[in-house]
Amino acid sequence: MILAGPFALNNKYTDKMGELILKYNNKRNSFEKLIEFAEEYQDHRLVIMFDSVDASLMRTLQRIHPHVSCKLTRQQLREHAAELRDSRVSFFTQDPVDNFVLFQDLLAVGVCAIYPAGDLLYKLPQIQEWTEVRIILNHMQSSAIESQPEKGMFFAPQAFERYKNYIDVVEFDCGSPYNWDKFGVYYRAWFEKQHWRGNLQEIITGLNVPIPGNSYIQSEIIDYKMRCGRKCAYDMNCRCHKCKLLLDTAFTLMNNNIGVRADESESFESSDFDI
Repeated sequence: MILAGPFALNNKYTDKMGELILKYNNKRNSFEKLIEFAEEYQDHRLVIMFDSVDASLMRTLQRIHPHVSCKLTRQQLREHAAELRDSRVSFFTQDPVDNFVLFQDLLAVGVCAIYPAGDLLYKLPQIQEWTEVRIILNHMQSSAIESQPEKGMFFAPQAFERYKNYIDVVEFDCGSPYNWDKFGVYYRAWFEKQHWRGNLQEIITGLNVPIPGNSYIQSEIIDYKMRCGRKCAYDMNCRCHKCKLLLDTAFTLMNNNIGVRADESESFESSDFDI
């Protein structure tokens, strides 16, 4: 798993990131400076966001850097996908992909990565076999109504070890201008502590109900969900209620201040159940 984020000068987090995202304005920014940047940051993957897509510039960058791609808007994808594909330039779209028809279309177009959403999140291992998977960790990935919170999909810090091998690149949405203080909070929660003591709603945008943060239960839920194919949504006769049972168990444990752990070596704190 690679952590990606925007490039900023004198940023203490640059060494923590394996991929740097750079906005390039064809009129205001220097082509020579971009080449120098690519030569200097050979140990980072680079993603370029153009205001006006330039396939010839991308070909030049790919000759001097081992891993560079461009991130496109939906309009840019429609207008430039064929040109970039024919030029053997790596590219992907910033828009989420929420169904298999769109996923197949994008593979045919030649994208090198996707942001999965909707049903694709429930078949992550299979999706990863076809393309690179990118996730914005502090976003609710798939929404759920308040009466059925178990139907939603999100990637809690507590379950990091379960999903890290099925996601290739992760990002944090920290607004515009980018808030590096928020980035620091998210980085510590997901990458250093792999834990959040408080309400998960504090760090996951779009999570509309409080969810217990028990590490073991969260790990079991995500481990099942990302492989289940969301059968409950497509088969009216499906009797699978595993996600609801696990979440109900987490609420029961929280309400009774009871801890559960995977094995004796895993440490436990009652704050695991704060919401």
